[in-house]
Amino acid sequence: MIEGYNRDLADIDAAIAQLQAANGNGTNEAWKTEIPVRPGQYKGMDLRPALEAYLLERAGGPVDIRQAVKDLDLAGADLGKTKERYVRNVRITVSNSKALRYGDRGKNTVELADRMR
Repeated sequence: MIEGYNRDLADIDAAIAQLQAANGNGTNEAWKTEIPVRPGQYKGMDLRPALEAYLLERAGGPVDIRQAVKDLDLAGADLGKTKERYVRNVRITVSNSKALRYGDRGKNTVELADRMR
């Protein structure tokens, strides 16, 4: 029984080593890939649910707030009445939502609150 366990453990370690080698940098860091937003993807959605859906597609964040605003604007989410206040509206939404939090101390990124750091 212990021999089978050790064999399984060796197989798992070999699979992990292959995945880390495929990552390119030899670590278990996640690949940072750009996920495109389709025009109209969040059309008609309010800011908070659109931002949550946007972050879910990006593994919970952290995502730069200005990039999130650009993407949500392109996707048709309701960010407010004036373009000048879009970033401000996102910051207010993050502050007022239990499902969202800032990803850094400078409050430049946003992430899902239940995301493990």
